[in-house]
Amino acid sequence: LNLYDPRTRLTIGPWDHGLYNNISPYAGRHRPRFDSDAESVRFFDRRLLDLPNGIDEEARVHYFTMGEERWKTADTWPPRGGEDQVLYLGPEHGLRRALPGEGVDVYPIDPAAGTGDHSRWVSLVNVEHEPIEYEDRAAADARLLVYDTPPLVADLEVTGHPRVVLYDAADAADAGVFVYLEDVAPDGRVEYVTEGMLRALHRKTTGAPYRSPVPYRSFTRADGSPLVPGEPAILEIALYPTSYQFKAGHAIRLAVAGADVDHFAPVEPSPTALRIHRGDPHPSRIVLPTMPRRSTP
Repeated sequence: LNLYDPRTRLTIGPWDHGLYNNISPYAGRHRPRFDSDAESVRFFDRRLLDLPNGIDEEARVHYFTMGEERWKTADTWPPRGGEDQVLYLGPEHGLRRALPGEGVDVYPIDPAAGTGDHSRWVSLVNVEHEPIEYEDRAAADARLLVYDTPPLVADLEVTGHPRVVLYDAADAADAGVFVYLEDVAPDGRVEYVTEGMLRALHRKTTGAPYRSPVPYRSFTRADGSPLVPGEPAILEIALYPTSYQFKAGHAIRLAVAGADVDHFAPVEPSPTALRIHRGDPHPSRIVLPTMPRRSTP
C-alpha cells in the first residue's frame, strides 16, 4: 500500500528472522533457497551505481505462498484481486459464513498458556541459528478457546493481513488477548499460520500517518481506554501478514488466549476470564484476505 516510489521493491519469503530457516510446514528443515545477498547487491547496483540490470522490468513485489510452495509476483502489497472472506464465531466452537444468533463463550484464562521455545518470537533473537520449526499446536490449543470451520471442500489461499474482531468482556479493567490463525489437518495435527495480539487498554484506533490495511493505534496514554468489567468491548486485532494455502480437507482454526507466558508479561491486575460475545448483535469474526484460485502453469 505504501510503495509510493516506483523504485521500491518488496520480497516476502517463507523464512524466519534472518532467513536462516524455511518455516513452511511443507518444506521440512532446511535453509531457504533464496540468495538475499545477491538480491540486495542487484538492488544497490541499480539504485546507487545506476547499473542497468533488469530489476526495473521486474514486478515490484515477490511473495511466497506456503502450502502451495510457490513464488508469485504483484505490483502492490497486499496483491490486488483479493476478496475478504468473513467467518463468524458460532455455537459449538464453529466458524461459519452465516451470522449466527446471539451467544457467549466463557473462557477461563489459563495463565500457563504459551507459544513455547519454537515460535516467531524466538526466531527474532535466534543467535545460535538453531532450526526454528513450529511445533504441532494441538496440545497448546487444549489450553485455549478454539473455533473451527468444517473441512474445506477446496484449497483456499489467504494472502495479506487477516483481522480478528472480538466483542470481549473481562472481569478486570484490562486484558491481554492473543489470537492465532491455524491449519487443522485431517489427522488432527495443528499448524501455526500467523498470530496477533492486543492489550485491551489500547483498543482505540486513530488515523494512520500512512495507508494501512489494518487498524492503527497510537498507544499513547491519552488514547488508553480501560475496560468496564463485565461489559463487552470491540477488540479489532491485526494478525501478521502471511500467504498460506489451506488445503481441501483441512479446517481453518481461530484460537484465542489470554496469556503467552513464554514471551509476554501479564497485565496487572490480570483478568480471570474472557467472555466472547458472538452472533447478532455482537458479530465476533475473523476476516481472511483470500485470493482467487489460480491454474497451475
